[in-house]
Order: sequence, then structure tokens, then C-alpha cells
Amino acid sequence: MSILSFLHKPALSDLLARLSAEHAGSDHPERFQFDVSHGVQSWHDTENAVQSGFGTLTAQRAITVNGDLFWRVTDPKRRLVFHAQSAKARDAMDLALRAWDNARQLRDAPGQLNHLVTELRRGSIAFGVQVSDAAATPLSVIGFRALLEASGLKDLRRISALSVLHLMKTEPLVLHVIHAAWARQQAQPSSEEPIGFEAMC
Repeated sequence: MSILSFLHKPALSDLLARLSAEHAGSDHPERFQFDVSHGVQSWHDTENAVQSGFGTLTAQRAITVNGDLFWRVTDPKRRLVFHAQSAKARDAMDLALRAWDNARQLRDAPGQLNHLVTELRRGSIAFGVQVSDAAATPLSVIGFRALLEASGLKDLRRISALSVLHLMKTEPLVLHVIHAAWARQQAQPSSEEPIGFEAMC
């Protein structure tokens, strides 16, 4: 992270003021808690929370250190965390369940991911990855953006799958994003050329 990007981050008091404006609550110091999950630095409001129908999930209103509001969805039993940019908590929990289910299906069929990685490394296939491809993956759009920012690629909207593959050492969940991009390409073939690091700088 550069010094310039650090200086552009909102002050903590401004972040918490914006977060507290979403829900009237007490002023006790434990109300807001800091968290770093999937590389996302954020504060969540413990008093602005919604439970799922069976109480298995909790969605808490949260804000990143960059000032992006989202819902932090957790499944304590499975120790899962998801960052959803949905406007409503219920939609956030639905998206989290879909992302986790997608991940489970891939884990049950590891050959798909292994084959995809092999073909990318061989150069047999090439396609672009968009930030939006991370939406229904455990990493989420917010997590993927945090990973790109930490890698010096903050403002990119699309990058080659092979370049994203290099980020696996930092965050293994990025493989789910690559698979989602590949699935999108299969559903909607595009004639666009993949974009790599050198073309985005």
C-alpha cells in the first residue's frame, strides 16, 4: 500500500460516524469491532445486526477502511465470513449462501479446478477476469478488490486469468474467481483479448 493511498483513506471518526448513522444504538466502546477477513480491513456494528430465519447466519452492517459500506455475513458454526455489497441484509445472506454453495460444489469436483489451472499455465486457454466475477465467490467483490489493492492493482477492472492465478500464493480463494470468470466466458463467448499486467499499467 502506498503512502498516497493511505493518506486518502477516511479518518476513523468519519468511518464510524457514517456507520453509526445507519442505525441508532448505544455509545459503549465495544459496539464497533475491527476485523480483517479475506484481507478486508473493516469495522462492523454489533448492534446493527440481522439474523437469518433459523439463526444460523448473522449479517452485521460494516464499513471498510476505504469507506465502502457492506454487510458482513457470518456463519459461526462453519467459521465463514462473507462481505456483501447488497443493500439489504436478507439479500446479503442469500448471496453468501450462494457463494458458499458454489465453493462447496467446486470442492466436491476438484478435477475442474486442477484442469483449469493446468490449461492456464500451459497457455492452452486465455481469458479476462473482471472484478464482478468475484460476486458469488467466497472471496467476494470486496475481498477481491482488497487483494488487488494489496498487490498494487487497485484500479483494475479486468485482468488476465493467468495474472490472477499468480495471486493464488497470497489468497487461495482467488481460484474461485478465476473459475467464475471462466464460467462466464463459456456462457457468453467474447472476442475480447485477455488483458495482462503489462497492458493495464
